[in-house]
Formats: sequence, C-alpha cells, structure tokens
Amino acid sequence: PVGSDPLVFFTTIPPALAQAAAMSPTTPDPVAILIYPGTYSAALALVSNVSLVSTARRPTIISGPVTWTPGAGINAPQAAVREDIDINSIVFTSSLSIDATAKTGSVSIFDARDSAFRGGVSHIGRSSGVDIWQAWGVVAFNLPLSFDSVNVNFFACSIDALSFTGDSAIDIRGCEIFGNVSISGAIPINSFIEATQINGTVFVGNLCFVG
Repeated sequence: PVGSDPLVFFTTIPPALAQAAAMSPTTPDPVAILIYPGTYSAALALVSNVSLVSTARRPTIISGPVTWTPGAGINAPQAAVREDIDINSIVFTSSLSIDATAKTGSVSIFDARDSAFRGGVSHIGRSSGVDIWQAWGVVAFNLPLSFDSVNVNFFACSIDALSFTGDSAIDIRGCEIFGNVSISGAIPINSFIEATQINGTVFVGNLCFVG
C-alpha cells in the first residue's frame, strides 16, 4: 500500500523472510508472514520459527523450490534449540526439501495445515525422536513424499504416494493414499495406519493396520 512501512509490507517473500530473520525469532517468540493471494515464483530458504500464512484459503501459490535447513545456514544459531515451521493454506507447486541433520540438539518440527504439495517432498532427519513432520488437511499429488528418520504424522490428508526409510515413525489417520506406500528401515513397532484407504501396494515392515 502507498505510504506503508517498508519493514512490514513487501511485494515478494524473500525480503520478508530476511526481515523476519533479523527479528531473531524463537519458538517462544515466533514471527508470522501473512501472504496475500497470488503466485510467488522466487526460491525460498525458510527461516526457523517464522510461519507462512495465507490471508485466504488455498489461493496463495509458491511456485519456486523451497528448502528448510534447521541448524544450518541462516538457522545455524538455533542448532541446539527447538526450531519450528508453520505453514497454513499455502499451495507449493515445486519441491520442498527439509534437511535437519545439521542440528546438534533439541527438535525440529514442520507443521502444515490446509495446504497442498504438488512438487514432491524430501524430509531428512536425525531420528524419529527429534525431527517431526505434521500435516492436517493436506493434499499432496504428482510426486511422492519421502521421509528418512523422521516422525511422520498425517491427519485427514489426500496423498499420492509415500516412502519411509531410516527409523521413521508413522502415524497416519483418516487419510486417502492413491499410490504406493514403501516402508523400509528400522520402523518403530508402535507405528500405525488407522481409518485410511490405500489404493496402491504397501511394502511394509513392522506396521499395524487398524480399521
């Protein structure tokens, strides 16, 4: 808007992320970026404890590749403490890559709600006890979602295909999976899929199907 504060209003997302990083966000004191409807094509490096929230339901599209590296790069100062990312009502049409292996302590949590991932997801963690993916009401098509040593939670989601390796823990409830589910590695025995329709083939180790 004309006359608006340039430290508050931006026309692209990267400078908003840079300003948010300068505010030194933490889990107890996070920063939120409100994004108006439109398509944003820039590649994004997410800043820990900075949430991306659409001002409207599902019309906000991020078409460039997105990365989050807890404990590394811009997030290096938080390597030993908890790091969070919250996503609400955003459509991602390119890839999302998360790599939490640089963290030296505490947990990392990626939380997505009412969003869509159309370019695939790769999430690499240290172990299912410390690195977490959470999704509510998410739609993910076109490319598979891949998780390595992550605690993975899906609730009321529609998903194309899933791949789990390492010691990933799995909690999937009330979802529909249209493709294959591949599970390998040291999957914790308490992982389970409940009240979920799977239309593809399941390749699985220690997994309990309920409902």
